[in-house]
Amino acid sequence: MALSLLAHVFSMRGEHHHAVAAQREAVTLHQAVGDEQALAAALSLLSQALQQAGEYDEALRICREEVLPVYERLADVRSRAITLGKIADILFARGEYDEALRIRRDEELPVFERLADVRERAITLGKIADILHARGEYDEALRIRREEELPVYERLADDRSRAFTLGKIADILHARGERRGAAHLARRRTPRLRTPRRRPVPRLHPGQDRRYPSRPRRVRRGAAHPPRGDASGL
Repeated sequence: MALSLLAHVFSMRGEHHHAVAAQREAVTLHQAVGDEQALAAALSLLSQALQQAGEYDEALRICREEVLPVYERLADVRSRAITLGKIADILFARGEYDEALRIRRDEELPVFERLADVRERAITLGKIADILHARGEYDEALRIRREEELPVYERLADDRSRAFTLGKIADILHARGERRGAAHLARRRTPRLRTPRRRPVPRLHPGQDRRYPSRPRRVRRGAAHPPRGDASGL
């Protein structure tokens, strides 16, 4: 666990080769323990680190030959679908759009629909829209974003995912030459913060209490110098 966390830190810092090395050590430890599911999870993280390092072939091999068979043996349909999504991610990064799209539509999406996992279904639809956008199929990509993905995040009150999706819609509009619409969505994506109005400070007259302007200021007993304007000071 600590090694996987270290690998994540390296990835966040852009030190992908160090991340790969740390995650390989994590895999070795899990192999020694013999926990098949934990090993599959560690291998999946290794594949992700390799992908970020640009080593697509090895990342793809690990997902297909080492991770996927484990989840198939364990009959873990959700983890299998997520792994298929990672395979599609690698294929997309390599420019293999047709196969990536087939996996998303025919193998991954139906699983999340059967499981009634609305969030994962929305994420998968967003990935499908990414592929369609890359292939220049702007109309269908836009329809998916607006009609199928965005409403889910609005129902879930997931403001971050909603803002991200609005940004993707703006990208499609910009690619279609609809720059005014894209600019409008960019403004919707980052709502303007209102500056609170400053309440006017009442002007105090001699003898008024600052905390309660409507009341006269009290003079403490034994005060050496009474406040200005007090009759006793005359």
